[in-house]
Amino acid sequence: MGKNAPTCFLLLCQENSRLAAVAPLYLLKKHGLRLLHVMGDTEQADVSWMIAESVNIEDALDTMLAHLRLSIRGWDGIRFYHVTSCAMMEGLRRVGLKYGWHILIRQMGESRYIDLRAGADAVLGLVSSRMRNTIRKGQRKAKRTGKLSFKVSSKISPDEFESVLYIEQNSWKSSEDFRLNSKRAFYEDVFHALSRSGELRFSMLYMDDIPIAYLISLQDLAGKVMAYETAYHREYGDISAGSLLHYEEVRTLAGGAGREFDFMGGSENYKAEWTADKRPVYELVLLRQNAIPFVYGIPYVKIKWLVMRGLPLIRSQYNLMKANIKRV
Repeated sequence: MGKNAPTCFLLLCQENSRLAAVAPLYLLKKHGLRLLHVMGDTEQADVSWMIAESVNIEDALDTMLAHLRLSIRGWDGIRFYHVTSCAMMEGLRRVGLKYGWHILIRQMGESRYIDLRAGADAVLGLVSSRMRNTIRKGQRKAKRTGKLSFKVSSKISPDEFESVLYIEQNSWKSSEDFRLNSKRAFYEDVFHALSRSGELRFSMLYMDDIPIAYLISLQDLAGKVMAYETAYHREYGDISAGSLLHYEEVRTLAGGAGREFDFMGGSENYKAEWTADKRPVYELVLLRQNAIPFVYGIPYVKIKWLVMRGLPLIRSQYNLMKANIKRV
């Protein structure tokens, strides 16, 4: 993973021999501040899935953060990105106060989700007309190409994981430092643990038995499914493979015992095509009470947030300037 690759940790919390919570973390030092991050936070991954729904959130957080505080050295704070659960927010706040840590919170946007309880016909009827047209066109093109099939499983076999990595390498993410390929051994352990606890949902779309798109989700016993990682092979972009995969996923979930499908944040336009339902999303940073966070960490995080708040305005002004230059 390279000389400067972040250090990874996998915390597992058990209750009566049952997996109660899981925290895949990595330690990243940036501008002198050493922060623990939840794996996948750069893709707006909701951290609420870390704790099983039947478990006391505050107790689980207290157990894991106490272990971090006493057993792992060399970190100044922990960052929780994309928190939508009020119970998770309150649990983090209470545990942070218990240990005397500095607590910084900001609303970072909104998360879109689909309420599945009305059934498949009603749910798909609320999808935008543009997305419905995209799906119909994709289905017609796919019929001329081959035969589509859709598979759902609660685990990822070694061969399927290789297919996932291959699709990711040949997707729009090929120019990025994508997470699964760069930390494959770590993710294999994480997915295996989630599969054993029943909290993993793996969906794959095939064309003539060839994997062309995948969706890895996290699920709880109450029927909430959270889309964690997805990609499609770029050669199948003309049939809108990603949209067809999500169509089959939503149709299957809404036709069964599904309660909610959460896109887990991000401002991608396609999510607005699927649903108008949304909820606020927060970022929370807990900073330990020592010299580095107090003198440097708090100002650094707050200034960074102020800069991020101004980025949309900066982008719009930049695009306007480019448009004016083209006209000239």
